[in-house]
Amino acid sequence: MSDGRSEDALCPSCNRFVGTYSRCMYCGARVHKRLSIRLARWAAVGVSVAGLAVLWSVARLSEVPVLRVADANETMNFALVRMQGEVVRDPKITFARDQHGEPTDRVRMVSFPLADGTGEIQVLAFETIAQHVWDRRAEVLPRQGDRVDLVGSLRVRSEDGEAKLGIFLQSLKNLTVERAPVETLALEEVDETRVGEVVSVIAAVAEVTRHGKGPYALTLADGSGTRALTAWESVWNGLPDRERLEGQAVRVRARVTLYRERTLQLALDQPFDLEVVEHPDAALWVARGLAARAPRGRDPEPRGAACVEGTIRAVEPMGRDKGLRVTVEGDDRPVVIWRATLEKKPGWRELLVPGAPIRACGDAGEYKGKAQVVVGARGSVTAAGGGR
Repeated sequence: MSDGRSEDALCPSCNRFVGTYSRCMYCGARVHKRLSIRLARWAAVGVSVAGLAVLWSVARLSEVPVLRVADANETMNFALVRMQGEVVRDPKITFARDQHGEPTDRVRMVSFPLADGTGEIQVLAFETIAQHVWDRRAEVLPRQGDRVDLVGSLRVRSEDGEAKLGIFLQSLKNLTVERAPVETLALEEVDETRVGEVVSVIAAVAEVTRHGKGPYALTLADGSGTRALTAWESVWNGLPDRERLEGQAVRVRARVTLYRERTLQLALDQPFDLEVVEHPDAALWVARGLAARAPRGRDPEPRGAACVEGTIRAVEPMGRDKGLRVTVEGDDRPVVIWRATLEKKPGWRELLVPGAPIRACGDAGEYKGKAQVVVGARGSVTAAGGGR
């Protein structure tokens, strides 16, 4: 050819240029190509398929790197990240409502805070994933104190100049829950040092009461004493055979709380945290619990007021930042001030210094057979001889 075109690029029928096509676009005749061209085309296809296979394998086999909460920022919005940490509080379960506004069995959202030592992030699961978490709650629903390893989609939004972090759980395959051990205690062992902890008790339900629209109060009793267990209406309505609980022995997983800074009680967070069990001493426990209750129609006698005055010998923090224990020279009664009280009375902290004179007034209490003074928000802490 005078124009230098290869015979392989011309149609053998109409002699027009068809390039790399295997069939003439003008007359439809089949064009036979050189073997090298055909091999190159198939080689290109093979290399492309192999490249996709390698990319797929790398994506499947590579691990998502662990991200610390403190390292999350707005440039990572919508990124797939892995986080590990401890569940700070029990999860919040939100149920869908029907056309009449009544809650249904369908779960809309599960959320819980996760802390990894550098910060705290809210973990959320919606609709289908939330329902799967709830359906398998005995295995995968995280609880307070559990260790969690998860992969999800990071969400970072700015609110009043502050970054708000959240991570959306997208699959249960990427959620691993390591249950925290829960100590089983006798009721007498549930004391002020356990506030904020989750414990397990085996006791009998001596009585169930409710005042107004407040929570249900279950009086638990065992061989060591009694303790109140509170359950809000949403939790109470989820208890099986709740109308026949009185007189039954139960195993309970509950949080130790302090009501109005003075009364210890147990809080039931989920209906499945209470399980009816068999125990030979259940009837005896119920009888003791009923005998120890305050008479109906009368409030229990309030604890007496007490004051401690002198020079501060020592100021010691109570476990897990629960508050302060102050000892005063010349008085064997320690002064206990809970963290919630100190947050309401920030001016008290500057008075609580070893060597400083102090006068503290509060409720006369007892811990492990030893007298103490519990100073609440209605109490007072002043410099001895001062006007604060």
